[in-house]
Amino acid sequence: MKKILFSILAGLIYPLGFAPFNLWPFIFISIIILVYLLEDSNKLQSFRIGFSYGIGLWLLGVSWVYVSIYYYGNIGIILSLTFTFI
Repeated sequence: MKKILFSILAGLIYPLGFAPFNLWPFIFISIIILVYLLEDSNKLQSFRIGFSYGIGLWLLGVSWVYVSIYYYGNIGIILSLTFTFI
């Protein structure tokens, strides 16, 4: 369970390396954490770790979709969140 939580955290810090944050060292830190977590894991554990890493990456990385729909598409907040989650 600890590995799953750490992999979600590693996925969450990955997008911080891109605009508008531009904290590029977080990209390397995130990947290093992921590789460390995958070390000595069987296939099922590796799948779970990778899947949870992807979920964490998606949670923060998808924010640009919401911004583009809400601010530039001039659509309400509820509909923007709905489109983003779809």
